[in-house]
Order: sequence, then C-alpha cells, then structure tokens
Amino acid sequence: DERGYIYGAGSVMRKSIYNLLMSSDYQLILKGRIGKSLVAGEDAERCQVFRLLGYKLWYDPLLEFQHHMPASRITWKYTCILYNSFGRASVYHDLYSEIQDKKKGIPAFVAQNTFLDIINKIRTLFIALPAYLIVILTGSGEGRRAVVNYNYWYGRLIESIVNMSAINKYREQIKKAAWRKNMLRTEITDK
Repeated sequence: DERGYIYGAGSVMRKSIYNLLMSSDYQLILKGRIGKSLVAGEDAERCQVFRLLGYKLWYDPLLEFQHHMPASRITWKYTCILYNSFGRASVYHDLYSEIQDKKKGIPAFVAQNTFLDIINKIRTLFIALPAYLIVILTGSGEGRRAVVNYNYWYGRLIESIVNMSAINKYREQIKKAAWRKNMLRTEITDK
C-alpha cells in the first residue's frame, strides 16, 4: 500500500469491488494509451479509487511475469516521451491524493488553486532545468535521471496549463461522486 499504485500489467483485483464500481457512476478520467499517445495511468487511477474507498493495495516483489516489449519501446527517446506522459497523467492522480491525504492549510490551498499550482510546477521545472541543460549540452543525456525528471515535470506543467478547466471539473466530480458516497455506505465483506 506504501507504493500508492500497482501497474495494470499482471495485476489482479477483487471482482466484487470492480463490479460495484462498474454498477455505479464510476468512470476513469484516464483511458490508457490510445493511438500514438503514451498518456496512460488508468491503472494507478484505479488504485487511487480503491484506496479512497478504504482498501489496501498489496504488492509482492517475488511475483514475476514476462511482458514482451518491442524494440521500439526500449529506446531512450521513447523513455523520455513516456516520462512526459507520466507527468501529464500524474496531474489527474493528484486529484485523488488531495482527497486521500486530506491536505489542510497552505498545501491544500496551493493544490486546489490552479494558478498557484502552475507557479509551483514552473518553480520545480526551473529547479530541474540546470541539471537537464548540463546533460543535454554535454551530449551525455542518455540514461540520465535529470533528463527524465525534466520531461516528467514538463509534462505536468503542460497538462496543468492546457487542461486547466477540465482538471478543475474532474476535481469537483471526484469530490461529489456518488460512487464514493454509495460505496462507503455499502458493506463489502472482502475489505
């Protein structure tokens, strides 16, 4: 449960919980990779929903599975684009975390005030910028954490700006979601 999410590939979930969610007004914000877009995160979003409902996630590092990856998905360029997409998806995961963590005071105000949140993301991006530029300008960027960190934060910033109104709409939808109220009142024996 400390990880906060479990990747969808190779994961399992209780069917009774999934069926209850599907029979309510529950809908994922993130839809997974569609076409050439690498924005995904629906697996982590689903984990956030389960945690909001009081369930724990269980991860066992001893469990292994084989996942075929074509050569085109094991390149540095793909990794950088993927981290940008992780950053974009994380903006939506934050909406669940705001409720789960019950932030109060200044952290809550910054998280829910889109303008201040964007300023905070710009600040974080500028902090990451020097390391990113050194790595890029010296030509030694491949495999460097500074490059993927920068791509991640750049994705977070762009998503926050481009989809500002949608993010605010989703925040309110999650807060007022009937599935939260109905599921919290429903006794599920396999919690």
